[in-house]
Amino acid sequence: MITKDILPAEIVRRHHSYLQNFEDMMSFWRELDYEETLQTLNEFLDNIEIKYLNEQEWKRSIWVNWHSKYLLDSEIKAEEVWLRMKILYSIFITADRLDSLNIDKIAFEKKYLTKKSNFDTYLAKLPKNELSQWKNNIREITLENADKITKPGIYTISLPTGGAGKTIIGLQTSMKLAQKFSLNSVIYVLPFISIVDQNAEVAKKYL
Repeated sequence: MITKDILPAEIVRRHHSYLQNFEDMMSFWRELDYEETLQTLNEFLDNIEIKYLNEQEWKRSIWVNWHSKYLLDSEIKAEEVWLRMKILYSIFITADRLDSLNIDKIAFEKKYLTKKSNFDTYLAKLPKNELSQWKNNIREITLENADKITKPGIYTISLPTGGAGKTIIGLQTSMKLAQKFSLNSVIYVLPFISIVDQNAEVAKKYL
């Protein structure tokens, strides 16, 4: 709570388990006893001199800053709060694990996008049947919609599970938007470890 922002504090609190629903988070912070928390912090930090919030600031951060800022302020979008929290949560967990492994940093190799790709070659090799035509129609509609996007933001592609060509369509659309907004790379985030290899192979093959 040194930052006067509960989101980072909640991430620190839950990074060894999982993030809770909003109401569960609120219940925890509302029920905290200020004096007990201060005593625990002093013991944990071995009485290092840190300027903590006073009790009034503490309660204000929980009730006003959190409640008004994230629930009542129409200027703040829920998806932006969610995305920020997920990014911070991911960074914190990664840093914690790297520290446990005594790794100072990761050497990333950037894969820059170019206008040349193997998508056209791939499409030319597709069998000429109704399924392929259906996939190609979906791809063309998606790319046409991507052309209508005028600024970076959060966009979704909703397609049936299995067989619609989501991986390739997603890659081609991302590449198109990256070039449109003069971006050098695309960061591909996957929800399951089990599909990492599969998607990586597709990306290597067609980009």
